[in-house]
Amino acid sequence: MGTRRLRAIIDEKHRFDIRVGNRLLVNLGVHLRDTLLTSTTDNAILVTDALISPASLQKARAGLSKAAFTVAEITLPSGRAAKSAPAVLKLLKQITLLDTRRGTLIVALGGEAVLDAAGFASAVYQGGLPLVRVPVTLAAMVGHTLANHAALDMGTASDRIVTDSLPVYATCDLQSLAANSRADWENGFAEIAQTALLEGGGSLEWLHNNVEGLVAHDEASLQEAIVQTLAFRALALTTNANATETCAYQSYGRPFAHALEAVALAVSAAAPTAPVASGRALAEGMRYCARLAEEVINASRELTTQQESLLTSLNLPPLLEPFDVDVLFEEMLVNAAAARDGLRVVLLAALGQPQEAVIHPDLIKIHLLEREIAKD
Repeated sequence: MGTRRLRAIIDEKHRFDIRVGNRLLVNLGVHLRDTLLTSTTDNAILVTDALISPASLQKARAGLSKAAFTVAEITLPSGRAAKSAPAVLKLLKQITLLDTRRGTLIVALGGEAVLDAAGFASAVYQGGLPLVRVPVTLAAMVGHTLANHAALDMGTASDRIVTDSLPVYATCDLQSLAANSRADWENGFAEIAQTALLEGGGSLEWLHNNVEGLVAHDEASLQEAIVQTLAFRALALTTNANATETCAYQSYGRPFAHALEAVALAVSAAAPTAPVASGRALAEGMRYCARLAEEVINASRELTTQQESLLTSLNLPPLLEPFDVDVLFEEMLVNAAAARDGLRVVLLAALGQPQEAVIHPDLIKIHLLEREIAKD
């Protein structure tokens, strides 16, 4: 299996290469030298967290050193805490203590939280340092490689500070996926499913035909799914892309997903229950949107059934845990974009046909109630 290489052209000033394949960490420095032809820096700061596998860290460290980069390392707290305000502030202080000069590469090696934290720090330090994204979870590969922003967590899923952030290079080494947890796989599969539903056509057909390979973690299937997802999202991010497409992949299912994550996080803090993983929350958000679409824009029941079949085949079954409807509703009001007559929500009129709809808050709450009743 060879390496796949994509060129993301966001606008005239922002364009960068993405590689997807094997043995990319051990060749990270060589690829950086090859890609950043105008760069004269020999310094790199490797930002990671305690969850990174020793094998991935050693390969990245060796790959940079092999290409004559001087490498400093900074380790963030594990998980979501990595992008908390105290953690990012400490990261900025550590970067300062290293006497970091303009042009020094910030190499983010880790999951979504690490990529957010390093992206935020690189964007605000001395007017900006070049960022290299090295995601090691499936969700980070398909969901954060092309993210045009970085978010600092202020305590809840909906309370964030966001800044613009794009990398100068990104690489997705499939061998690093060996250390992924079950939640990591679920999170990635949900992002892949969302993109396929929004794009429709050949991508969705390919996904239906290759579900078994994906859930078995077949490398060729994973590579193709990552490339297809990134290709669609890169197109959606370009300055001449349809605004609805960009809004769709960023928003389809997410207002409900963010609300559910916030509520579950609060519940887990007060009781011995696990928070809801972002992938399971996104899957629930897409289910919620499908039911809304049937009533609001007359989407077919068949569409809801097709989506359910895809999500279930990717090991993303419906959540059965009950949640407080009133609390979910309040979080939905925070996470959905407001309009004069209600909340803006992206729905699917058909496969590959996202459509923005303005929905009255009362209808939002009615469907939340119906969702909870259906689980009884």
